[in-house]
Amino acid sequence: MFGKINIKVCLCEEKEKYTMTLKELSEKMIEEKNTLKLYKKYVEKILNIEDWGTDQEWKEYLDITCEIVEILHNLNDYTLDKLYAELSDNPIYKKNLLPSIKHILNQINMYVVQYENELGICNICGQEVYYLPLPVYYEQQRLKYGGKRTIPEALNRQKYICPECGAVDRDRMIVGYLQKSGILRKGRRVLQFAPSKMVDAYIKQCIPSDAYDTADLFMKNVTYQSDIQNMIEIEDETYDLWICSHVLEHVADDRKALRELRRILKPDGCGILLVPLDLSREETDEEQGCSEAENWRRFGQGDHVRAYAKKDFIARVKECGFELESIGKEYFGNDFFKNCGLIDTSTLYIVRKNKNNAKKYWDNYNEEERTRWWHSSQVIRHFNKNVCGKSLDGWNAGGVELLKEYLHGKKIENAISIGCGSAWKEIELIKRGLVSSIICYDLSENMIKKAIENARREKVEEHMRFICGDIFLNMETNAKFDLVFWDNSLHHMKDARQAVQYSYEILKEGGFLYCNDYIGASRFQRTDMEMAIVNGIRLYLPDEVFIKPGGGRYERFYVGPTIEQMMNIDPSEAADSENIIPAIKEHFVNPDIRYAGGLIYLVCMEDIIHNISDGDPLLDYLLELDDQTIKFGLSQYAVILAKK
Repeated sequence: MFGKINIKVCLCEEKEKYTMTLKELSEKMIEEKNTLKLYKKYVEKILNIEDWGTDQEWKEYLDITCEIVEILHNLNDYTLDKLYAELSDNPIYKKNLLPSIKHILNQINMYVVQYENELGICNICGQEVYYLPLPVYYEQQRLKYGGKRTIPEALNRQKYICPECGAVDRDRMIVGYLQKSGILRKGRRVLQFAPSKMVDAYIKQCIPSDAYDTADLFMKNVTYQSDIQNMIEIEDETYDLWICSHVLEHVADDRKALRELRRILKPDGCGILLVPLDLSREETDEEQGCSEAENWRRFGQGDHVRAYAKKDFIARVKECGFELESIGKEYFGNDFFKNCGLIDTSTLYIVRKNKNNAKKYWDNYNEEERTRWWHSSQVIRHFNKNVCGKSLDGWNAGGVELLKEYLHGKKIENAISIGCGSAWKEIELIKRGLVSSIICYDLSENMIKKAIENARREKVEEHMRFICGDIFLNMETNAKFDLVFWDNSLHHMKDARQAVQYSYEILKEGGFLYCNDYIGASRFQRTDMEMAIVNGIRLYLPDEVFIKPGGGRYERFYVGPTIEQMMNIDPSEAADSENIIPAIKEHFVNPDIRYAGGLIYLVCMEDIIHNISDGDPLLDYLLELDDQTIKFGLSQYAVILAKK
């Protein structure tokens, strides 16, 4: 019976046997395909000739069929040998031989169909080709080190490389996007990392050489021999397009690299991003400093430091400030995928700078719409007691009282607040005589307008200056302050260490860093222990606390948001919150950290606090439990005062 034979594997063995070049191999496959097609037409023709079968015609048929049998031998197929031998034993043609002739024709027809299915047209070199498989070396290494078999999203192990030009499958997909999108227009500046030879050649055909740059840490003859994690040679917003294919899995800090990629991209530019994705993987596995053997076993290659899960990869890209578009077969079309040898799941990721959803969120933020723990006077007093030892009213009262104690009657002359919101807390600093003047920054125009109105209403506007914008881009050179004030804003910074380092740099000697903030898990991705405590308590709460004001019920068990949900609502929320305290400890000696709890009143009571009144014994009990979580290092909030 005819069995499907992997033509390319067989011919790769043929290649090794005769040490053929890739181009010669491709040409041989095309020649064989054409020979089989001609044979098919030849036999179909003779079968339609009524009086065919003279001695000369029969001899010609046997000679031609012998050549075809030899081609099948090249494919490791010897199934027709016996049948051909039987035909050769007949010196003259007989009509009873017709079924055998038709059987051979049917076999050849199946090969012709298979050849047609295997044939592609490389979109880079334009040649008809039979793509060759991924080198067997990778499978040998996987087996040698015990790595698991993966399900790659975009790797065609059987149709990996073009024998004519050497372009691999991802090169063909990248160039396909460049061709279809028309993005390589005049005036565009392009940067390719770890430049692929064939993508490089295509770009150079499309744009002037002075508009195209390349970068790699180790390759020679590139524009920038640079670390993608710290591209100090490249200015902000330089490129209209960059291409980063199979690079991030090699670098120590892929998030830092992504932030650098965002920094160098123009506001309306885009990036083409690819990493090896394993569709069978639920979670990303990563670790620095493993042996080469361990890297092969866990990450699929000796110089990889991580193996990405798709969901996590997408979340990381969004976390670092990108909007992401996935394009695949629906975008390119079936014909393109077949001709370019791409598997059905092949996907290209196009990233663009997000349009500052955080700014949009805070522009539309309405404090009165929210019912959270800070609307409970009893919880506020609980918070402040943990901060300064006094059960004070007013969310910020405990932190301000702590600052007052440190000042010993002195006044801060020159302060700056980052992320001031409506500025009520900054206004309080002025009114209480703790600060003489303060500059207030916020990204939201809406919030700045409210802050200005509030300052005028409280008659303190002459002591306050308001700026709408990004402080890291707009700060005056060499400006120094006696107080850097972060009140529930530091947890919105995408890089806590960078923000704290900046705060340290703009402080005068003897100046204070003040931080009243959420310091729990980034993006609210809480630990198993935290979730167990929260849901263990919710399990035993009375049914009535889960009743919604408008009818219906809240879920008894808290689930928490996904990273994707967080990014869609406010991509700045708790962006790097878990690194706030480590960052402050790195830059300041002996900071005063007052943990204020929050696992119970923030998380456990998140949606139900309006059903538990101040003074209710249940609330008393829950706040006692909250104090216990502080002792176990599970606090979600802290007020921190650090002196330079």
